[in-house]
This record gives sequence, structure tokens and C-alpha cells, in this order.
Amino acid sequence: MNIEETITQVEKIFENVTGNKLSGTEVRHNMNSQIDPLTLLEMRVAELTQVIQDPYLVQKLQPWTPPISVWENEDKIIVRLDIPAVSKEDIDIALRGNLLVISGNRKNLPQDAGFRPRLVEGTFGHFLRSIVLPFEAMTSDISSSLRDGVLEVTLMKHSQAKVKKAPAGAKTPQ
Repeated sequence: MNIEETITQVEKIFENVTGNKLSGTEVRHNMNSQIDPLTLLEMRVAELTQVIQDPYLVQKLQPWTPPISVWENEDKIIVRLDIPAVSKEDIDIALRGNLLVISGNRKNLPQDAGFRPRLVEGTFGHFLRSIVLPFEAMTSDISSSLRDGVLEVTLMKHSQAKVKKAPAGAKTPQ
């Protein structure tokens, strides 16, 4: 990888981490005879280092794991996730054999103009929870609801066909 590709990679990392794109009038990097490529690279790395030390961004980069509760009886399993401020459209529920996978995204509240974050304790971003079920479920056996910030997923258990036992001493047909 040459120096120009390295600078481009650092700039892409910067954009991915911050979510900030350079405006259309700015040049990603200005490689010409007046700018030392190593100096430009050092500047970009310094900018990236400064940005990733921002407490607001550090929280944004941390994974979010919503708390979960699982309840079971003879007929069904109920899974509850506490996911306040997540809309129904931002949730995906999938089955992979006996693995229930719930994923989604909680969007961050927009920043008010003129304010910088000082303390941010609310979690946001992508989340993923996987629960191993004691049986293989069918997608037709799943229902879900989202109310008051709690996602409830209900999975019906399959009723097993009961084998009729012959009474003791009875002959079985051959």
C-alpha cells in the first residue's frame, strides 16, 4: 500500500468512526508537491486520535446489549427485551434452527445546535441478542409486540404426538 492509499484508508476510518462526511467542496486529501505525504498522514491520524477520545463517540462505538428475560411454561416461551426508544421498524427477529436472533438499532437523539455532549449515559446504536431455544421453532409459531419500550416475543412449543401405549399383556398386531 502506498502513502496515498494509506491516507485514503485513514480518512475512510475517520468518516466511518465519526459519521461525518467531508463537504463536497473539501478535498479528501491534497496530494501535491507542496505537501509532504507523511505530514498529511500524521495530521489525519492526529485528527482521528482526537476524535476517538471524545466521550460521546466512545459511547457510540461501544456495543449495546439490552437486558433480556426469558419465561417458559408447558406451551410457550416468552422473551422480553428492554429496548426503550426503539421503533418497531428498527427491530429484526429471526430464527436459525433453535436459535432466536433479535437485532435492531436505537437511534441517537439529535444534538441541539450549539451544545456539545458533556455526559452521555444513554446507550444507542446496533444491538444483537441470541437465545438458544430448547426446541426448533417455526416462524409461524412466533408473535411479537412492542409496548412501553419492552419487546415481547412469544414462541409456541410444538405439541409432540403422543404415542399410544398398548395395555400390558395385549397383543400388538403384526
